[in-house]
Formats: sequence, structure tokens, C-alpha cells
Amino acid sequence: MHDLEQDRPVVAILTLGCPKNVIDSENIASLLEAGGVEVCTDPASARVAIVNTCGFIDPAKEESIEAILDVAELKQSGGLEVLIVTGCLSERYGEELRREIPEADVLLGINPRGAARAALRAVGIESALPTRCNLRAHRFTGPAWSYLRIAEGCDNRCAYCAIPSIRGPLTSRPIKEVVAEAQSLVASGVREINIIAQDTTAYGMDRGGERQLHLLLRRLCEVKAEKWIRLLYTHPAHYYPELMDVLAVEEQICPYLDIPLQHISDAILERMGRNVRRSDVEALIGTLRRRIPGLTLRTTFIVGFPGETDCEFRELVDFVRSAGFERLGVFTYSREEGTPAAGLRDQVPEHVKQERYHALMSAQKEIACKLAAGRAGERTRLLIEEAASADDGLAVGRSPREAPDVDPVILVENGARLRKGDLVEVEIVGSLEYDCVARLKESARGEH
Repeated sequence: MHDLEQDRPVVAILTLGCPKNVIDSENIASLLEAGGVEVCTDPASARVAIVNTCGFIDPAKEESIEAILDVAELKQSGGLEVLIVTGCLSERYGEELRREIPEADVLLGINPRGAARAALRAVGIESALPTRCNLRAHRFTGPAWSYLRIAEGCDNRCAYCAIPSIRGPLTSRPIKEVVAEAQSLVASGVREINIIAQDTTAYGMDRGGERQLHLLLRRLCEVKAEKWIRLLYTHPAHYYPELMDVLAVEEQICPYLDIPLQHISDAILERMGRNVRRSDVEALIGTLRRRIPGLTLRTTFIVGFPGETDCEFRELVDFVRSAGFERLGVFTYSREEGTPAAGLRDQVPEHVKQERYHALMSAQKEIACKLAAGRAGERTRLLIEEAASADDGLAVGRSPREAPDVDPVILVENGARLRKGDLVEVEIVGSLEYDCVARLKESARGEH
């Protein structure tokens, strides 16, 4: 518990939603610290709390509202004085939130500098925001890995997605700016850079229509450091030859690609506005697996999209069983107002969505557990995320085949001396359903 009477005022930041929100919260925190404020993540320990919300789909909206209300209670029962709400939910539903949650003292949309300015004012600091602040000086992801956002907004206009109306059109950051941020991250000890945007493969298409992701990746690989680069949030319709060339030859880029496919039925893909057909998807997967040895593919699917028939769902299940994705997530369709899909006929009942969700996840569990068990004997490098606990003595790490937060982990049996951020060589010796178990190689004990 922080002392609320200490010299430096305390502001808590609570982050909901996706990695883009994590970066926004890191920018807020960095501005606050540069302005003389201590940042924490526990609203009960602070005078001011900032809730950075998500407004993407119904479960995320509900989670954000619950978080706001929970924090608001601290204004009555704790030492909290000011509640600031920012992020996607307040960007999308600002007027409604003002009416329904009067406990929020300040309500902003997606505005990191505005949130920081409001928090500084709330603790009595009226000075201007620092102009030379390192906006990634404070990170919530830990010391050894970080997200790197290369673009904001999206031009894809998928029928189910409200993101363009929340975060606006695609706006790619200049290559020079992105590389400078990467240099700052690795200088601070980051060993894994996870590249994110709404659609990373669209990078540069707003700048004269030219695809530039392959150029950016080359520049990032030139940043001198021992590091991994992981590419997330790619679109199956936006792969191109120069990009695949870079992915195939650059050793710093993890043999791991995140390609949300959303469905495989041509009829549903067309209604979704995905600009890709099943044959395109299958050709892409085949090409990537041939060109990138040991490739791990992660994807997501949406079940219960309007008009999805039993036949189309069975086609999806059969495809998942045949494709053998190493990582897979499933979402039930969320009817979002203002999107084209919200007005479609034949909305699927909620109980059918849930049945299909569990059926697809069950099919994937069989695949994932079999693949995990088949890794026994594999030697790989791990980035340690958690030191061994006193309870079980297991350190927790990830290899290039696991992305942070969303994928299984690798548990290290003899890793008592390992610390966060260590890079070590291990041999996988078994699995626990999705997770793998490994042992530190004897020669690697002194290398970390």
C-alpha cells in the first residue's frame, strides 16, 4: 500500500482490452512520471485513478463498465479522490457514460496526453506536459519484452468490426520514428519486440498506397541488439512477395505469424468483407509453411456470424482439424451497433453461438495437446517471464513459438536461479495439456 501523504502524489492506471490500450497506458504513465507523479496499478493506493477502457465487443464493454464502477466505489470507501475514464469505450459511448456513470470526474476518448494532463491537474500539478518525455519509459509488460505499435486505425472495414469508427482510418507511423522507438526499447533491455497495429500487413498503404512492412522489418532487424521480433495482427489478404521474402530470411524474426482468419466458408468470408476466399487462405498457409521452417501459426475464428449455417460451421471445424494450427482462439459473434453486420438477417441465437464455440475449442484442444506432447526432445531458446516460485520451483518462459499473454508457456523444472529477462537454452521434456515442461541445459546454467 502506498502512503498517500508521501511527497509524490500517486496515480493508478487500470488497463482493459488489447495491446494498443497497453501502449496508450504506458504513454500516460510515462508522461505522469516525467511530471513528478508516482504511477501504480492499484486504485486503492492512489488519489487519482485512470481507467483505460475497451469498447470493442460486448464482453469487453461489460468488463470495462464493471471496472469503472468498482473503482468509483473507492471514492466513497477509500482514499480515491478523482476518477478519470479514457479509451475506446468512452470514445464510442461518451454521452451515454456521462449520463449513466456520473461518478466519473473526467471522461475522455482515446487521448493519452489529455488523460495525463487531467491527472496532473487533479493532484495539483499545473505545469505543462513534458515535451521531451520518453513515451515508453514506463512499461506494463515487464522488463524483457514490449509491444511496438507501427500504425493506428484501420481501412479494412470488416462487416463485424467497429474499430474504424473508434480509432479512425489507417495512419502508419514513419519508419524512422518506429525504428527510433525500437532502439530506445532495446537500449532499456527489451529482448522481444511484438509488432502490432490493427492490420500490420497494411503498413504504409496510406502513404501513397505502397506496402512498406518489408522495408520496416529490414530496418528493425538492423537495430543492433540480441532480440526477437514477432509479427502480430496480420491480414491474410495483405501478404505480398517482398514481405514473405523478409520473413523467410531474417533470423531475428520469430518463425511465428498471427493471421486472424475469422472463418473459412466463402459465403461467410464474403459477408464479413474479408476480401479473401478459402482457396486464397489455403494457398497462403501452404506457401508460408514451405518457406518458413518450423513456422508456428496463430489464428482466430468467429462463430455465430449472421446466417452461419450448420453446414458452414462444420466446414470450419473440418478445416481446423485439417490445418493443424499450433495456436487458435475463438470468439462468438458480437452484434455491434453501427456495423454492417448488425443489420444482417438471420442473427444466430446466443445458445447456438455458445455451442459452436465449445465445439470448435474442443476440436482445437485435441490438436494443441497433441502438438505440445510432440515437442518432447525439442531444444529451444526461452525468454524467462517469471522467476521460479517458492510453491512449485518452476520458472516460466516462452520460446519464439509463444506470443505473450495469449499463448501457452513453457515451465522450467530446474530454473531456480533464473530471473525475468534471461535468455536460456532448454530441452522440452513433456507437456501439461497446452503448456510444455522443460529442463535447463547444463551448459546454459551460467549463460544467463
